[in-house]
Amino acid sequence: MKAIPASLIVFAAVTLIAPGVNGQARIDFETRPPGVPTVDQEDICDEYLGPPWGVSFRIVDTNELEIGCPKIAKVGEPLTAFHGCGEPDADQPLPDQGVGASFLTDNDEIGVSGNLLVTYSTPVAAASGVIIDVDIHEVGVRVEQWTITARDASRATVAQYVLTAPTGEDLCPPYPGAGPGDGAALPWMVQSQTANIASLLIAYTGTADSGVGLAFDNFSPSPISDHFKCYKAKDLKSPKFEKIKDPGISLNDQFGDESDVDVIKPFFVCNPADKDGLGVNDANAHLCCYKIKAQKLSKPRPRVEISDQFGMLQLEAIKPQILCQSCSKTLLP
Repeated sequence: MKAIPASLIVFAAVTLIAPGVNGQARIDFETRPPGVPTVDQEDICDEYLGPPWGVSFRIVDTNELEIGCPKIAKVGEPLTAFHGCGEPDADQPLPDQGVGASFLTDNDEIGVSGNLLVTYSTPVAAASGVIIDVDIHEVGVRVEQWTITARDASRATVAQYVLTAPTGEDLCPPYPGAGPGDGAALPWMVQSQTANIASLLIAYTGTADSGVGLAFDNFSPSPISDHFKCYKAKDLKSPKFEKIKDPGISLNDQFGDESDVDVIKPFFVCNPADKDGLGVNDANAHLCCYKIKAQKLSKPRPRVEISDQFGMLQLEAIKPQILCQSCSKTLLP
């Protein structure tokens, strides 16, 4: 059985190749520089000020006067950020949220003590992350909401994202009526047309006034990665691509594992593209994509919320269809 490197990208039934934010600089708060495991209740201030992150964290009041540094919260007791989903429910996200056992909160007890201020050493064009457990306390009356504001050096707003508790099916049985945001990691993203984001202010703006706490994670402070313009490709058969089957390849990702996936033929060649004048970060970062034959996902299929430069969407993953990997490209005469 052939194994596939972790750098490959599997695309499901709908292929969207618009960038998120560069994951190489993502902060998941499981460790702090230089690779030291974080500790529950530990202050995080300037630990990520060096490259590749270039950010510092503070808790500030409404006048942006410093209160102190945010703290690490770990899954489980003591309760410092939110009532989650599990036994015990203290700071416990739903399963399969793509978050680990650590995230950033504002203080050492549940409740909002101030706003989270993220300051950049060098301005950037975009940032993204997740906030965990944005839920409903009383429909239409007490609802959690966070507002992420990107500001320039003068503190003028250049982009903003409002993350409101979603409505829909409850995913956490112990708390009926809380909606699908209960214990979930909800994504946000802010983007400016130029690299002028000097700070982010994450403020609680909801109407629920008790039992609320900050759980900030998977923060990508770096500039956006490239867009890719993909062209349907024809095999010139020099040499001819040979199907990989009997056995196929093994693929595993967040949605499941398969041990016998056939690689059928070359399908796309993707070039980094300049969209709306945003530029290209790496002109050599190409993708080569192949059509694959894999099993349709069984019901209930994974439903995801994505956030990119086109907005926020909720999608259902149906079936793996395309496998993409980084590649080099040379123009032929």
